[in-house]
Amino acid sequence: MREHQCSEPTFLHLRIDAAQKVPGWADLVKLLWDEDTASGAKLRVFLLGSSPLLVGRGLSESLAGRFETIRVTHWSFPEMRDAFGWDLDRYLYFGGYPGAAPLVRDEERWRSYILNSLAHYLGLLAGAGMVTGLPKYTGSQMRARGSSPKLVCLNTALISAQSGRSYREALADRDWWGRLVETAVGAHLLNNGTETLYWRESNREVDYVAREGHKLAALEVASGARKGALPGIAQFAARYPNARPLLVGGQGIPLVEFLSSPPSRWLA
Repeated sequence: MREHQCSEPTFLHLRIDAAQKVPGWADLVKLLWDEDTASGAKLRVFLLGSSPLLVGRGLSESLAGRFETIRVTHWSFPEMRDAFGWDLDRYLYFGGYPGAAPLVRDEERWRSYILNSLAHYLGLLAGAGMVTGLPKYTGSQMRARGSSPKLVCLNTALISAQSGRSYREALADRDWWGRLVETAVGAHLLNNGTETLYWRESNREVDYVAREGHKLAALEVASGARKGALPGIAQFAARYPNARPLLVGGQGIPLVEFLSSPPSRWLA
C-alpha cells in the first residue's frame, strides 16, 4: 500500500519585538490580522514583549479570539547549569537571568545590571513577571475572605541584587540563605504554571500548597537554618488527608532534583 502523509501548509513566521512600545499597536495588528485572514495569507505572527501586563492589555482589548499566549518564564536551574556551568548555589543567588550570567565574576557590575535594567518594572510587579501574591488555601476553590496574600519573587536574582550581600556573605548567612531557598522553590512551582497557594492556621503553616486538578501536595522547604519537627505539614495532612506531604531539601527531596524536574512529577 502507498501511504499518503498529510502535512500542514508552510507558514512564514514574522516576529515583532516590544510591540507594546508602538502607540496603537493592538488596533494596527488587529487590522493586519483581519486582512491576512481575508486574503488567506499563510503567515504566523509572534509578538514578543518583556512586559506581559502591557502586551496582555492590548491583546485582551483589541485582539480577543485572535491570539494564543506562549509564556516564556525565567530560566530554570537546568537551563542555567547547561548553558553556563552553574552549580546550585550560584543559581540560587544569581537567579535565572541569562543576559547577566557573563557578569557574575564582577558582582558589583552584575548587581548594577540587574537593578538598572529592571528598575522601570518595579511598578508593574506581577505583570512584569517579578512578584506575585499567593492566595490562602481553604480546602475549596474560594479564597479565604480577608486573608493576606503571600508574596513570592519569581527570580531570586531580584532579591540577591537588592540585599547588599555578596555571594560569599549570602552563603555564610544561613537564615537569609534559607529564605532564598524557599523563594526558589516557590518560583519553580509558579514558573512551571503550577497552581500555588499557602496555608496557615494559628501558629501552624506550610510553605506552599500545590494543586493540579484533583492532585494536591503540601510542601515544606528545609534548609540548613531550618531543622526539627514540622508541625504545620503534619496538621495540614491530618486536615486534608488526600494531600501529599512533601519535604524539599534536608532529608526530603534533594533541592537539586526538585529544581531540575517539573513539579507534576511530585504531584503524581
